[in-house]
Amino acid sequence: MQFDELKSPRVKVLHITDALNGGILTAIKNLTQHVQKCDHYVLWDSHADTPVPKASELTFNNFRMEGGHFSKIQQIKKTVRLIKPDVIHLHSSLSGLYGRVIPLKPPVCYSAHAFAFERKDISKLRALFFRIVESALQINTHTNILFWPIEEKHIKQLLWKRNTKITDALWINLISKIEKVSYIPADTSKQLLVIGRVAPAKDPEFVVTIQNELTKRNLELKIKWFGARDYAQISQLKANGIEGLLWTSQEEVLREQIVKSKAILITSKWEVGPYTFYESLSLGRNVVARDLESINILGVKCHPTVKEFCDEIESLLENDYAKRSFEAQVKSVLGYYKKTSTQDIEHLYERIFKDGN
Repeated sequence: MQFDELKSPRVKVLHITDALNGGILTAIKNLTQHVQKCDHYVLWDSHADTPVPKASELTFNNFRMEGGHFSKIQQIKKTVRLIKPDVIHLHSSLSGLYGRVIPLKPPVCYSAHAFAFERKDISKLRALFFRIVESALQINTHTNILFWPIEEKHIKQLLWKRNTKITDALWINLISKIEKVSYIPADTSKQLLVIGRVAPAKDPEFVVTIQNELTKRNLELKIKWFGARDYAQISQLKANGIEGLLWTSQEEVLREQIVKSKAILITSKWEVGPYTFYESLSLGRNVVARDLESINILGVKCHPTVKEFCDEIESLLENDYAKRSFEAQVKSVLGYYKKTSTQDIEHLYERIFKDGN
């Protein structure tokens, strides 16, 4: 196990995740860019159904975990002994289990990045089991660090919970960009974009139904899905009338696809951000969102049925309507966040470290 040795009086934060893909990779990049008061280390693994991040994407001091559940718990204990972090920050449900199933000396923070009991593809009994487990693990939790508004509602569903803080670390820069952006017409574009893993949360069946309905309406619009795992998945998407692109965390590639699109489609059944909603608005692009709780809470108009979803897409073909729709979304988002009280992540880490000593 080898980390670059950092010697400084700053707070040492060890981030641990088993899911360094997509949203969590973006989150950790954002968190580790704050280096004025903290030194960051990342112990990670990634989902088997998602490409492993490339070396060029790992812009932080990191080491990869390997093996099964027990092995990863042992590697966490070894890393804590080696680094002697001041604060441990667990990202995702499974790493939240790894890092809290045993007591660790430094104060332990937890960010679920979507609680497992909020999944829409599991039974109510299984969701209750996940909620009980999450509640029990609060015993070894110093602080729950929340990134998105909807998480405040979700964490209240725990049977008991420890200290909870919300930070603006993931969205403050995007909100700043949204404040300055103007609507950018996409008159000639025929591309609609879905972003993220081809997984149940994104609801591939809904995406295919949307494409079929647009075809029935003789709208020459094609959905492109940015997030395929491999070429076999691209072929499967193609068989259903969807163009697939391999996932990459390179931000400039994603931005290029967003800018080329008529609109970005948020088709998720459940999701806490989603980060791409804010990224799309910051680039002057329309977003068409399903009836997603994390977007509904912002006061943004959502479209729950296939008909309403496609009606909105069709309306965006008229440029004046597209401009008004974009401006309404921006107004709702900025209005919501002006009322949101948050804490700076570095000051939060410092306070957690002081509380633990």
